Amino acid sequence: MIRINLLPFRATRKKENIRRQVFIFVSMFVLIALVLVYYNMMLAGKIDTLEAKVNSTKKELIEVQKKAREVDRIKKEIATLEKKMNIISTLERNRTVPMEFLVAMSELIVEKKMWLTRMDIGAGSVTMDGLALDNKTVAVFLQRLEEAPLFNGVNLKKITQSDKTGISLKQFNVECRRAPLG
Repeated sequence: MIRINLLPFRATRKKENIRRQVFIFVSMFVLIALVLVYYNMMLAGKIDTLEAKVNSTKKELIEVQKKAREVDRIKKEIATLEKKMNIISTLERNRTVPMEFLVAMSELIVEKKMWLTRMDIGAGSVTMDGLALDNKTVAVFLQRLEEAPLFNGVNLKKITQSDKTGISLKQFNVECRRAPLG
């Protein structure tokens, strides 16, 4: 016997295909939406991490700038202290210069034949007045001055005859440039 299917077979198959396609479309849409949500959350996490790094870097920068200002202040203090130390060492070095100068001068004087009556020590020059028994003593004194490392350009300004308590003496004036000491 011949069988005839009275059910709409093709229409049911078509509906089933349409339902399957709609399900696949909706599933793909949901899957894409889930992937996009996951990717968005991942990017948001990266953004939060980077913002946290930026904030911590800014805090570190502020701290480093504070330390740099402190270092600059300390460097200025060190420079000031070095200047003060240089001044102190210069003063300490120059403290004994006048005494050493006088000791050196006492070695240049001809003993028991001459006397210095005045000595004026300027920044770069020395002027001396004195008395001597004779011209030869003055000449020896001038020669010693020229040979001494303390002086440059020794110049006899004047020499005159003077009577002091009945003794005939030579009164002289010498000017010379002082060599740098220390």
